[in-house]
Amino acid sequence: MQYLRLTLKTFLVLILLFIVVGFFLPNKYSVSRSKEIQAPARELFDKVNNLKAHESWDPWKGGDSRITYIYDKITEGKGARLDWKSEITDGGYLTILESIPPRSVEMELVFYGSAPSRAKWTFESKGADKTLVTASLSGNLGWDIMARYIFLSAKEVLGSRLDYALEHLASPK
Repeated sequence: MQYLRLTLKTFLVLILLFIVVGFFLPNKYSVSRSKEIQAPARELFDKVNNLKAHESWDPWKGGDSRITYIYDKITEGKGARLDWKSEITDGGYLTILESIPPRSVEMELVFYGSAPSRAKWTFESKGADKTLVTASLSGNLGWDIMARYIFLSAKEVLGSRLDYALEHLASPK
């Protein structure tokens, strides 16, 4: 009986420790990647600003080849929306919140069941046919302790998804 009490107390202390430490973990995240691409800023801006072109460089498509895209009536610029269905992530949606040609596009990204994230793309011309593209993703995890633990290692995954998007954005299509 003593062994059972000690095991139960140890288990409760570990759970309490897990919760307390979780409150001290960061509740916000931000990941950013940049790449210099051989293309004019306007051409790259147009690929990001037009959601129908999204499929060719979608950062999440690399992990799920069976994504289904559903386009809203507006597919380009502020207010454009793209929903997707996926067997891996349950789907979500992307909405363009701000579009400043040819400098930046800001989006809201929502995976169903998760808090919204902000994605921002900036395009800095480095000459006639060269552009520095920066993609960033940020969000607030709130009081979700499990999400805070998960995002300790998720920065690498999110960074690799942004790298995938930049690489495919650079390829002609």
